[in-house]
This record gives sequence, structure tokens and C-alpha cells, in this order.
Amino acid sequence: MPLPPAYLPTLEEILDRTPVTVTPDTPILDVLSLMNRVSQNRGDEEISIDRPRSYTLITQKTTLLGVFTERDVTRLSANGANLTTMTVGQGMTREPIVLKHTEYRDLFAVLSIFKQHRIRHLPILDDLGQLMGVVSQDKLHDALHPANLLKMYSVAEAMSDRVVRASPTTSVLELARQMSEHRVSCIVITNDTNLTVEDAPPLQPIGIVTERDLVEYQLRGLNIDRLPAAEVMSTPLASVRFQDSLWIARQEMQRLRVRRLVVVGEQEELRGILTQTSVLERLNPYQMYQAIGALQEQVHQLQQERIQVLQHRNAELQQANIRLQAQIEECQQAKEARYRSEEKFRQFAEHIRDVIWMCDRVPDRLLYISPAYERVWGRSGQRLYDDLYSIMETIDPEDC
Repeated sequence: MPLPPAYLPTLEEILDRTPVTVTPDTPILDVLSLMNRVSQNRGDEEISIDRPRSYTLITQKTTLLGVFTERDVTRLSANGANLTTMTVGQGMTREPIVLKHTEYRDLFAVLSIFKQHRIRHLPILDDLGQLMGVVSQDKLHDALHPANLLKMYSVAEAMSDRVVRASPTTSVLELARQMSEHRVSCIVITNDTNLTVEDAPPLQPIGIVTERDLVEYQLRGLNIDRLPAAEVMSTPLASVRFQDSLWIARQEMQRLRVRRLVVVGEQEELRGILTQTSVLERLNPYQMYQAIGALQEQVHQLQQERIQVLQHRNAELQQANIRLQAQIEECQQAKEARYRSEEKFRQFAEHIRDVIWMCDRVPDRLLYISPAYERVWGRSGQRLYDDLYSIMETIDPEDC
């Protein structure tokens, strides 16, 4: 179903043109500090960031050399690397997946690349291979939010029940190894991991450790091989119920500024994990096209109905205007006819010798007296207007 480009975010709308960039000789701890900030300086300008960065680009001028993400921190931590002595060039992912801006079709192609390569950041290059910016999962998640479609699906339909979990006594080093081995971004800490007992109560999630947490632990110089999960896990949990809609889950993610939610059941038991990735994967292109196409049809129908109402109203106004013009013209003609009639009467009354007068019977009031009255009677016409009965003064009493 073809759609106008206006219904989908453009590359410019999902492209982060101010990514964090460093040179390969930058110490990893300095890079982690940059990733953990919520603002950064670019010359004389300070740029605000909604949430800590999950990646850093390694460049030489404008040439992209590699990318360093939270996943790389997890990989290095799991291998026991001493990050205090390493440069980012030694720990970065070389030859990252990239996309030229001329190859961009729509955001669904980007989602496909994310899913195929299991990545969350896609550098965009210009025709000369120079860095333009980055499309990240965070930017996509902010741009792609069709409320009606998200309300159609429950958390249970999008969550993953493949949850990697550990006990509160598990060391953070072991958690990092499990994250790296299973290629997950978090480990859920539960009250019990013994699944061999048939009558064991449902697992209760009590905390979570994420890749972002590992970044902070490395910055704080914590000894992760002896550090138990119970001491550093995030609690209380950011959770959502499995029967809630994805719309509710997305609002909760935005409110808490997190990328994942633990899914629980009616008794707060662990049911799964919901991440930005799983939400985005649920919004597949065909369903998006259907939803947007339906909205487009509704908008078109409303526009047509509005046009019809306006046309009908305009026709009514035109007819009313025609009637009003006819009434105005009729009144004007009547006024002119009355004026002509009065003018004829005035000419007639002023040029004859006989006296013409008109009065209102109730009350007795003179309406008109011709100029001949003053010539014939020798009295002021105004006196008669003031007192109609003053005419009686001119009559001989014997004639009454």
C-alpha cells in the first residue's frame, strides 16, 4: 500500500547529528564518563541529552573508525579486561555496520538492519563516506509511536519469556559473562533460581542489572568479580503487567526513561522481559502500512465530509444573499416610488390656489397644510400645526 512520505519520519527526523565522538587514543574510562553524562560541550555550545548515551563513535576527523557501546563494555568486563589501562581504540568494535544516506528508503529498512545484525546503533555516511550522524534505537522509539497500533497489542504478545536470571549472590562479573554469552542487555535478579523443585513457588523478580549499570560500575572502579548482585541491582523494579497494552508500556518507559521493563503477572511473579527492541519488532511494516493507510482514509473521508458541509453552507449563504439583495432592491424601489409620489404631490399642492390639508382623526393632529392656506387665510401655517383648533378663531360665531 503506497503512502505519502509525510506519513513516515524522514531520515532527518530520526538522525542524531550530534553523536559523541572521540579519537582512538581516548582512555576508555573517559569515554564511559562521556556516555554517562546528560549534557556535553560542543565548542561554546552545551547540548542537552534526554538520557545517558549508549554508544560512542570513534573517528579520525570525520572518518568513522569504529563504535563503542554498552555491549562492548559488557564483553570486556566478562573477559576480565582492565579498562583503566585501555584506550577506546583497543576495545571498540571495528568496521561497524553503516548505511549511506542515499541508500535510506524508510525507517522499516533501518529496523530490518537492526534485527538482522542485532545492533542498536546505525552510523549514517554521506556520498564521500564521511560521518553524518547516527540512527539509534532511542531515536526510532521516539519517532515511531502510532498510538492506535500500540493499543491493539498486549505486553504478553511482544515480551520475551526467555529471561536470563540470577540469584542475589551472583557476582557482577558472572552477570557480565552471562550477558555476553546470551547476548542480552540485562539480567533479572530473582528470589530463587532453583527450577528443579516442582512445588517451588513462582519466581519473584527483586532487581535487575543492565549494561548501563556495568558502565557505572566501571566508572566507579568497583571490583566486579567479588561484588554480589544484591548490593548493586536496581530496585524497586520498573515493571509492567503482561495484560497491559504496549501503549501503557511505552508511556511507562518514557516516564522512567528506561529501555526495558520486567513483565509480571497477577501475583507479581516473573513472566518475561519487554525491551525497546521487542516493541519495535512488533511494529512490522505491513501492520504499520495498514494502520497508517486506515488513518489516511479516515482523514480523507473527514476532509471530504468537511468540504461537502462547507459547500452546502456556502450554497445556503449564496441563496440567503440573493434573497437579501432582492429585498434591498425591492425596498429601494419602494422608497424611490414613494419619493416620486411625494414629490408629485408637493408640486401639485404648492402650485394650486385651493387649500389642501390632511389631518389624523385620532388624535386630532394636522399632518399637512398647503402653502395656499397662508395666502387664503392670511394666517401662519405653523400656528395650525401647533393647534389644529386655532382655525376656529377665523370663523364668525354667527356662521357656527
